[in-house]
Amino acid sequence: ELDLKIAEITQQIHQGIYVPEDKTTFGEMSEIWLTQYNPTANEKWIYRQQCVINRHLLPTLKYMKLKDLKPYHLQTIINKMAKNNLSTSTMKKAKQTAVRILNVGVENDIVVRNVFSNVKVPTVEPHERRALTEEERTLVNRTWRGHRMGHAVMIMMYCGLRRGELLALTWKDIDLENKVLLVNKSVRMFKNRPDIKKPKSKAGTREIPIPNILVDALRDFPHDYLLVCPDAKGEMMSDTAYLRAWNSYRHYLNLQA
Repeated sequence: ELDLKIAEITQQIHQGIYVPEDKTTFGEMSEIWLTQYNPTANEKWIYRQQCVINRHLLPTLKYMKLKDLKPYHLQTIINKMAKNNLSTSTMKKAKQTAVRILNVGVENDIVVRNVFSNVKVPTVEPHERRALTEEERTLVNRTWRGHRMGHAVMIMMYCGLRRGELLALTWKDIDLENKVLLVNKSVRMFKNRPDIKKPKSKAGTREIPIPNILVDALRDFPHDYLLVCPDAKGEMMSDTAYLRAWNSYRHYLNLQA
């Protein structure tokens, strides 16, 4: 048996596929990949990758040795993500990150090949979006004064602003006399903190006509702070603060309905 083992290893060495015993785990290699293989990456990119690794990969793979990994380990993770209705894009990011981490093991002769390369990512149909019904629009128009997010919802409904554009909007961007709203910046959340960015394209900067019903609503609403939709202290909302305010408004609207 020993002679057979020696012959097998000798053949693997000659073929260039022999890998000595190594106890490096996926969790350890993910840290090496994140810190040593991306020296020019900015803080935001590292944070996004860390979120993918911590949320989707490490709960299953953290303590597994690279040499013990099989395709089904990642496939099981991907299938679970699909079952939880996560988007195809999110699943592709998880696979891509896992493949990149394991590539470091291949490059350093810890494993012979990347067993995650051929893992399949299912295509999940995106959730279908719909326009508000006439009944829903009437309900918002009738009840917006009763909640601090009411005017914000009116702005989004009548001017088509996204969440980030709404949170960055100031009263200086709104010209009620000429009935025009200027969109020239947006907020992205980073570690639960708002980060103001200019639009990526020229189409992102635009002037939007304000319908009369919204003009009247904005005139009635107090202009106590610079921001149109601040938190309770008049400051820019964090991700958590916005979600709480939005869920509170949904609850309020359900009660009104």
